[in-house]
Amino acid sequence: MSETAESGPPLIELREVTKVYGEGQAAFQALRGVDVRIEQGDFVAVMGPSGSGKSTAMNILGCLDSPTSGAYRFRGAHVERLSRNQRALLRRHYLGFVFQGFNLLARTSALENVELPLLYRGEARAARHAKARAALAAVGLLPWEKHTPAELSGGQQLGGIGIMNIMLVSVTERTREIGIRLAIGALEREVLLQFLVEAVALSSLGGLIGIALAALASIGLAQAMQVPYLFDPRINLVSFAFSAAIGVIFGYFPARRAARLDPIEALRHE
Repeated sequence: MSETAESGPPLIELREVTKVYGEGQAAFQALRGVDVRIEQGDFVAVMGPSGSGKSTAMNILGCLDSPTSGAYRFRGAHVERLSRNQRALLRRHYLGFVFQGFNLLARTSALENVELPLLYRGEARAARHAKARAALAAVGLLPWEKHTPAELSGGQQLGGIGIMNIMLVSVTERTREIGIRLAIGALEREVLLQFLVEAVALSSLGGLIGIALAALASIGLAQAMQVPYLFDPRINLVSFAFSAAIGVIFGYFPARRAARLDPIEALRHE
């Protein structure tokens, strides 16, 4: 046992931890009084037959879920008492995940996928870029840093580890992506802000296109009627502001839905 382990609390400690799904007659007890103690530097494997509660235990240890009863201490702090956002901060700064599936963001490069946890930790762009490139180099993937996951082999992926209608479809199609972001430490407000920004950008782009088409139509009509074309920037500014407001109003509900997704269920989404 190391001096750190002797002089302070264990890294991880579970005491009489239980997890119950459902209520009443439909209740299912996945964990029954689990006790675990893991010291700094220990290498631990959780093994057992299918249905024995391994995934449930790992979800609790990874701060993706909370026990129904019992105590979970991480470096002496009671994790079971933390809020969802507090658990997200703990994952962000102290925990890492190797998912059973690749769980890479499809629309981002290998470098950006590796950088993502560092982004949520608030590291400067240059620092996280350098660390991500070093990590890719360590597994021989630096030449593919700009490639998306679809352009990498399975082994390479493992190494690299109405606005409202549109936004709702976006949330549905990106459920697993949201789960990944939440698992590595994204806060609810950060996911909410991300989807709101996308909604505003989408509606603003539509507003700009609408203004441009309206201007072209007005010019054509003015020329056909042989009358002067009058341009009023104030009207166009109001129109643009209105389109952005539409994005905020009708993008808020799907953005809030995305932010409140359960990371465990989102990661299971196909």
